[in-house]
Formats: sequence, structure tokens, C-alpha cells
Amino acid sequence: LKQKHAANLKLIHYVNNRPLSINSARVFLNGKQGIVESIRDLSENVHYSHQQKISSLGFLATSLAHEMKNNLGAINLILDGLLQKYYPDTATPSEKQKYLTLISQQIKECIKVPERLLKLSRDADRPDSNFNVASNISDILSLLDYEIKNKGITLVKNFSNLKENLCGNETDFKMIILNLVQNAINAMPNGGTLEIKTNTAKDKLIIDIKDTGCGISEKDLKHIFEPFYSTSAKNKKGTGLGLAIVKDLTSQFNAQITVSSHENQGSTFQIVFPRQKP
Repeated sequence: LKQKHAANLKLIHYVNNRPLSINSARVFLNGKQGIVESIRDLSENVHYSHQQKISSLGFLATSLAHEMKNNLGAINLILDGLLQKYYPDTATPSEKQKYLTLISQQIKECIKVPERLLKLSRDADRPDSNFNVASNISDILSLLDYEIKNKGITLVKNFSNLKENLCGNETDFKMIILNLVQNAINAMPNGGTLEIKTNTAKDKLIIDIKDTGCGISEKDLKHIFEPFYSTSAKNKKGTGLGLAIVKDLTSQFNAQITVSSHENQGSTFQIVFPRQKP
């Protein structure tokens, strides 16, 4: 068959509520003109696409709920810390101002969550900006300061460059750090050491979050970034979404996340970001 001067026709036609793809093309054979038509039932394709959309919306809704839970949990921890100092009246004015400022900032982060959902529903791109890495990590650590101290955890910060910036969604970056630091804290209920280190290597920015907690078994390590898979499911402290969200958010930065861990020896999560060009 030889096709000349094709006059192709493609239609989607519904018959008894079933979508049919109709393709028509003019062809020539042995000097004679003819038409080839193909009809394809698209019901399965439409059903699969619908299921994918439902699955994506479900994951998005659960992810946003998880973000709200983290933000509200941080506010609750800050209030606990403030009340612990308020009733014995041991808080200085500067401490009160610090805690209240942190609460205000975290409430603003909560407001951003539904705003992001509205933007996604309109297929709008998330706004990118240049932001400082060290100051954003420090902000998250300030939010969790009370919980870190209350559990007897020693915090070690080692930032190689305080002026290092990233380009991307600042709220997403904070959510990455918040989830990983909270996981580290939860892994050390009886105290330990939490180390956060940043380093640069040519065109890469590397962030390590290391704890001396309970660690992750080899079996769980293979599934650690899967949605709804939680190593803390037995004690019902986790939803199994935190690391799946982290994995998704790091991909928004074109970054890579890896984990090394051994049971009862702690865990190290490493994120490698493309370094911003000067």
C-alpha cells in the first residue's frame, strides 16, 4: 500500500456511551484509490486515565493533610514549650517573642498549603525563588527546638557555606527538612545525637541528616520511600507518607535522596541538589 496526499481523519465518537476512536486515511493500490478505516474502543483507556486521576488526587489530598498535620504539630510543640516556661514565669520577654514569632510563621505555612492545592487545581506552576539553605534549615530546627531539648537530643550543625542558595519552592524545601528531622527525632525517644551537615562539591549541594537512633532494618530499607509504607506502623506513630512526600519533593528540585542505615546504629539521609550557578 502506498499512501499519497493523505487526507487523514481522526474522530472520537460515542456509541452507547462507549468512546470509539475512528481513524480514516486515503490510500492508493495499483493505481486505484481507496480508504482505510480503523475503529478502536477507548473504554479501557478512559477508565485507566480516570483511575490514575483519582489515585493522584487521593495521594495529593493525603499529602496535603500530612503537611497540615506536621505544621500544626510544630505549632503545638512550640506552644507546649512556651506554656512550660509561662506558668512558672521563667520565660524572658525575648523568649516569649521568639516563640510567638515562630507560631506566626508556622500558621502562615499552614495557610500556604490550601493555596498550593488551588494553584495545582489550576495547573499553575509552583513559584520558584532563590532562598538561603542554612537559614531555612535553622528555621526548621527552631520550630523543633523544644522537642529536641525535651528528648535530650544533642544537636550538631555543620554548615560549610552560610551563603549557599537554592532555586526552587522554599516551602517544599522546608517540608523536606521538616519531615527528615522529625523522623530523626522520633527515632531517638531516649536521646541521642542529631547531626545536620551541608557541603558543596563542584556543581552539587549535599545535605546530610544523621541520627543515632533505632535505625532501619534491611527489609524496610527497600521500601522506605513507598507511599503508606511505615516502619513505625506497629506502634501507630506514622502514616507511611512522610518519606514518600520527601521523595516527591526532592524530585521537584532535580535532586537525589539516599539513605544508609543499620538497626540500632542510626540512619543517615543524604540529599544531593544541583548547585545554583553563581
